[in-house]
Amino acid sequence: MQRTKVDTKRLGNIGLIISFLLMLFGIIDYFVNPYNYSITIILLSFAALFSSIKIRAKKDLPLLRFAAGLCIALALVLHAILIQNQYFAAFGFMTLLVFAVDYVKHSKHMKNQV
Repeated sequence: MQRTKVDTKRLGNIGLIISFLLMLFGIIDYFVNPYNYSITIILLSFAALFSSIKIRAKKDLPLLRFAAGLCIALALVLHAILIQNQYFAAFGFMTLLVFAVDYVKHSKHMKNQV
């Protein structure tokens, strides 16, 4: 069985292009139809942007992973406010807690390696 290598630079470039296109779509949609759902699209595109930058990076950057998680959590909480559903808000806060714990654990691990 062959092992395939993933070209992270190419995958990161594709992610950057898709995230910027999604961000452009969200901004245009906000000006055409001023609903708050466009802000959710923009927040999720920022999460995709941070993730694609992390994919392109040669070293591990826990701050970018936390920033992507923060954008996802903010999008979930904003969506909860828009549809008035407390379950989405709880899920957003749990997502933020998971990414915060991951960031703290990863930061401690990185300090021990240096």
